[in-house]
Amino acid sequence: MHRVERGCLPGTNCLVTVPQDRYFAVEKFGGFSHILEPGLAAVGLDCCGLCVGLRSITARTEQHFVTVSTKTKDDVFVHVKVAVQQAVMPEYTELAMYKLDNVNVQVESYVADVVRSHVPQMTLDEAFEKKEDVSDAVQKKLVQEMINFGFSITKALVTEVMPHSEVVASMNEINKQKRLRDATHMAAEAEKIKLVKAAEAAADAAQLQGEGIARQRRAIIDGLRESITHGSGETLSIEEISDLMLITQYFETLRNVAASNRSSTVFLPSGPRDLGMSTKWRIRSRDSPVLGSPAVQINLKAKTSSAKASQKAQSAPKAETRKKQATLPAAEEDSAKAASTEPHECEDKEEKVDTADTADVHEAAEEGSKENLGAQEPDGSLGNDSTEDPVAAWSEDEPELDGRALALEVTARKSKAKKVKGKAKAVKVRHGASSWTATDVKKRCRRLRGGGFGLVWQLAVRRLDWSTRDWLPINAQRCSFKPAGQLMLMFASEAEQSVLQCMLAAANPLCKGIAQLHCEVSEFGTGDFRTPSLDICFRKDGSRLLPLVYQRHRVMPGMLPSMSGLPLLGAHNPEGAQTLIIDMIDTYTEVKVQLIYTVFPGLSAVSRRVVVKNSSRLGMGGVDLMKCMSGTFDFLTNDWHLLSLHGSWACERQITTRRLQEGTVHLGSNRGVSSHQTNPFAVLSAGPPSESSGQCWGFCLLYSGNWLMEVEQSQTGCVRVNVGLSNTHFNWDLRVQETFESPECVCVFSDKGLGDMTSTFHRLLGERLIAPRWRNLICPVLINTWEALYFEVYHDKILELARPAKQVGVELLVLDDGWFGKRDDDTTSLGDWKEDPRKLPRGLKGLAEDLNQMGLKLGVWVEPEMVNKDSELYMSHPEWVLHHPARLRSEGRNQLVLDLTRVEVQDYIIDTVSSVLKGANIEYVKWDMNRALTDAFSAALPPKQQGEVYHRYVLGLYRIFETITSRFPHVLFESCASGGGRFDAALLAWCPQAWCSDNSDAFTRTRIHMGTSLWAPTRCMGAHIAACPSHQTRRTQIMKTRFIVSLWGTFGLELDLNALPAKELEEVAELVALRKKLCQVTLHGNFFRLPGFGYPGAAQGNSAGIGDSHVYAWMFVSPEQDRAVVSAIIFHHDTVGKFPSRLKLRGLRQESHYNVSEHVPTLAAEGVFNGIFQPGGPQFKHRRRLTLTGSVLMQVGIPVHFNFDGDSMLLELQAVKTE
Repeated sequence: MHRVERGCLPGTNCLVTVPQDRYFAVEKFGGFSHILEPGLAAVGLDCCGLCVGLRSITARTEQHFVTVSTKTKDDVFVHVKVAVQQAVMPEYTELAMYKLDNVNVQVESYVADVVRSHVPQMTLDEAFEKKEDVSDAVQKKLVQEMINFGFSITKALVTEVMPHSEVVASMNEINKQKRLRDATHMAAEAEKIKLVKAAEAAADAAQLQGEGIARQRRAIIDGLRESITHGSGETLSIEEISDLMLITQYFETLRNVAASNRSSTVFLPSGPRDLGMSTKWRIRSRDSPVLGSPAVQINLKAKTSSAKASQKAQSAPKAETRKKQATLPAAEEDSAKAASTEPHECEDKEEKVDTADTADVHEAAEEGSKENLGAQEPDGSLGNDSTEDPVAAWSEDEPELDGRALALEVTARKSKAKKVKGKAKAVKVRHGASSWTATDVKKRCRRLRGGGFGLVWQLAVRRLDWSTRDWLPINAQRCSFKPAGQLMLMFASEAEQSVLQCMLAAANPLCKGIAQLHCEVSEFGTGDFRTPSLDICFRKDGSRLLPLVYQRHRVMPGMLPSMSGLPLLGAHNPEGAQTLIIDMIDTYTEVKVQLIYTVFPGLSAVSRRVVVKNSSRLGMGGVDLMKCMSGTFDFLTNDWHLLSLHGSWACERQITTRRLQEGTVHLGSNRGVSSHQTNPFAVLSAGPPSESSGQCWGFCLLYSGNWLMEVEQSQTGCVRVNVGLSNTHFNWDLRVQETFESPECVCVFSDKGLGDMTSTFHRLLGERLIAPRWRNLICPVLINTWEALYFEVYHDKILELARPAKQVGVELLVLDDGWFGKRDDDTTSLGDWKEDPRKLPRGLKGLAEDLNQMGLKLGVWVEPEMVNKDSELYMSHPEWVLHHPARLRSEGRNQLVLDLTRVEVQDYIIDTVSSVLKGANIEYVKWDMNRALTDAFSAALPPKQQGEVYHRYVLGLYRIFETITSRFPHVLFESCASGGGRFDAALLAWCPQAWCSDNSDAFTRTRIHMGTSLWAPTRCMGAHIAACPSHQTRRTQIMKTRFIVSLWGTFGLELDLNALPAKELEEVAELVALRKKLCQVTLHGNFFRLPGFGYPGAAQGNSAGIGDSHVYAWMFVSPEQDRAVVSAIIFHHDTVGKFPSRLKLRGLRQESHYNVSEHVPTLAAEGVFNGIFQPGGPQFKHRRRLTLTGSVLMQVGIPVHFNFDGDSMLLELQAVKTE
């Protein structure tokens, strides 16, 4: 459309000529007037020369091309070129001129819309075939829409569908290859016909030849028979004729071989004695699934006694020479021993699956291993007493598995009475392209010696062969081995146990198939029908197969940091740790799985986690990760028992034991938190669990959300333990080149029962997980306002509680729920973290100032993960809660859960909590969480990621904790979740202590602490002296018993001190002072549960330390073993007149003398009818102190006397200093 210039003067009636192919529109004073027909036409009077204007538009049918880029149904990108023919409709010329600025742009948008809605539903071939359908759809759309703008559409044609040039080339190549395939097929058929015909001809010829040979041999036999019979008159038997024929054929074969000019055949005698295999142990790889290694087959081929004597005389000089050559110099051997106990440097070993792997030659076993491994001869010896080389011999005709062979050096018995150690021989063993002598290998493979924990590992590829790598002593200590197979990890047993013994014990020659295969990672659907480690689904084809094979490994000092913010052991203190990273791969899809192991010096523990990376090829696209366990642990048959921690609100972590039977035990939580009901911890023991003896493996998961432990005993009696994320409501959308990281699982081994396992857990978590600034913390004595004031936390009332608290020795006041918003009950204000001016007119800052002047610190309670409907936060952001928009929401404790998968919600919590901590001198935070997660739907995530909500919530929580604790490193955080609903190891990385339970009743708390202490250090267990009677159980208990139980934790007060009589207030002050005296031992000493202590005939369960006993006892010993604190409590005095067994202590120095003193004497039950307790006698009549040796205290024990239900005892031991 164009503006037309006129040549008329102002004030004249202008005339214009309208061409046949144009339409003119007359505009007067800027508005449309009328349309001029072709020819000469009068525009009208123009008074000023500017009042009348003309616009023109073409009347011709125009064509222009539109190119649209899209992709087809089979994911081929194409450019679709469409030719559109359009014209102005005469009756709608006004619309065509004024309604559109650029008609071509409008047409292009409609064409693109139609093409992109049709072509993606077609394959590339269909797009070519159905061009007319697309053209019709485009034309129909344009005719329908463009009439509104005054244009008619004459035609719309798809003129070209242009794939990408590479696609075109690929299609041409496909057609070319199809034709080549057809041609090859036809050529192969022709060749086949030739070969068949040739074979038929050869068969006919062979048949005829055989018939000729048969006739020839019959003639020979008849001739021989006739000649022999005629000459001697005797008849030949069938056996004699057969022998004669075999000898004849044998010489014919020799003649044929000799006549051949390409023969390299060597004939050797075939008897064992002639081959020199009398004392050879032959250990061969067979294709048999034995714990990821081949079956081990041991054959002993013995000589006759006469052959022994003759060979001994012949081989003695040579054997002596070899013996001298193989003996290591003393200095060299000592250096090898020293090297074996030192950590190896980090090596990045690129081990490919298709590389020929050969096992190392290992050092000979000690005398005990000879008896275990040797098959004795009738005379009691192990065969020949010669010093002939005992290294395994390999014959060329014996099949190897993928070229791999294992040669082991073993020992022989010199004679019946005298034993000798086998010597390392100068035998070379293939190892890739290089070769090692046994002397070289001996340095690498020396037995683990000294203290520490030895992680000895072996790798085996998918085809179940034996590809042993270096025996890598990462650290060193006594620890029983735990064999595990396909990737086989062995934990070296004792310092004196030989490498060969470990290998044979782990190999299990009796293994009958994959059901006994010991795996470090187990996939779904590849033959192992036990519970798998991983479950993955490829969305493109629905496949769930992931057969992993070994790719490479590397060892690095320290630990590998988390990529997703998960807590890790060693993150704060990686010193001395070493990490093994094993890369596994699915060779078809190229999905990779990393197995990460970390060990720590001096601790019998290994941490494990898994990283899955979707590096898939072949257009596999995204995958659904539906299960990812942090660790899989397989065990051989034994009398397995499982100990786990169960309970409920106000009764958490109760010890439960069971004997395993066939089937699977599922432990876990699907509540979004680790839960009150089951704790992410379990113990597998060989036999009933015992406090001081027996083998046990403890498993602890560092995670605060949904978790799962699967303990399965198979039909063979073997046991598998899977530890990791719960796969219920879990489905991770793992896109191409993205990774997923599992939380960390730690496994602790003990061969000295639960006590030794507990000690390892306490050291591990205390030294490697808790932040260094809190590692040596003496928890402040605090008073919490909850059970004293509940929601009535007014400024003056708080100060009234603070004054007597300061007098009894309290150091910190914790302001619990009720200080913010308009929080008078639990129905309102969660999310609005601003002081209530009615209760705190001077705010937290003013309260902190007043408390600081009194000498007290201030702590506050928060619950930032929750929100009430009656709150400003919910009114502003109702979409910030976990819920489905179309469904009703469920509430717990009148509150909803904030959607921590949203970054904006995480930032809000970080900012609001930071604002509270910046606004006042706050030095302690109690972080609560009072409901489980429900309605786990996030409107911020797409549909295919809704299975990630639970895990993303936990990751968001960890980010919040990491950010806030980094901003305020001086603030001590305590975690809480309706008590112990989220008491897990993971949160210790930021919160060095946790509230054990909302139940502070001393009896219930003793059982809770007993279970919690199995893995959690004492200084992490929040415990307070509460009111009497208990607010939870209404049970009445004496102050002494409540004090002793709360001393088994961080220690604090949770009662209204103003309601106590003056005498009882004095008693509280004395107990607080006593706690300050003993806290260095109770918080940082070695902890021991004291089992086997109770009344004769009483129900003891497994032991008093871990079973259903009425009497519990425990003690703390300083690291220097010069101080100790011993406690005992009786629940039910059901045997009046009987005395409990002696209390045997643990952890003391046997030769040292200890002063044993009782700080708080046991009370006597006098004045029963008036309910008043009077002071009674001490434990030790007529005196308050005894001096006994550590040996007596541990082996003989202390007699203990209780007077009534709920009675208790507290002893302190101090070593007597010797001059």
